[in-house]
Amino acid sequence: TVTGRGDQLDHQDFLTLGVENRIQTKRRVGGETGAMQRVDLVSFNAFLDYSFGPGSRLLRTQANKFTDARFEIILRPYDWFAIRNDVVYDLLDHQFFTSNLDLIFDPGRLQLTLSHRYSNDRSKDGRIVDNLIVERPHLSIDDAGSDSQVTVDAVYDLNKRWDIGGYVRWEVNDNLLKEWEIRA
Repeated sequence: TVTGRGDQLDHQDFLTLGVENRIQTKRRVGGETGAMQRVDLVSFNAFLDYSFGPGSRLLRTQANKFTDARFEIILRPYDWFAIRNDVVYDLLDHQFFTSNLDLIFDPGRLQLTLSHRYSNDRSKDGRIVDNLIVERPHLSIDDAGSDSQVTVDAVYDLNKRWDIGGYVRWEVNDNLLKEWEIRA
């Protein structure tokens, strides 16, 4: 979709088809005396975006086509551990546009999140880049560019009033430390 300021609704002719799936169980929450609660062990969602093409020259395609396939999955085998992944596959260019993966550990007083973010530059036709419209389609942007980042975020509960933690974000493509933080 094209987003931004101004009325761009005439440039957003698409239909999203989707399926959501869950595998559920019940778990005792709050120890031996806690109540039974419904828990999603697996949550899997799949979506297809269909574009109605003839119309605006600002759309990614001028044909009636499926443009994107999106997948979201969350695995929660334990209360203290979860895996989240969401992926967007570009059906026009036949490549992955984004992929986000999170591993979340929360065993007691420690919370640790390991993440990987990947995004591919979507500018094959020079018209759409990062959901912004470029008015001059003859301009071209490097469509081979991609971004890959790894982050680590950790927090430890010292007591009811104090936590200590840190955050690091690493740019994989350039092998650079982009951001870090220490907090209390």
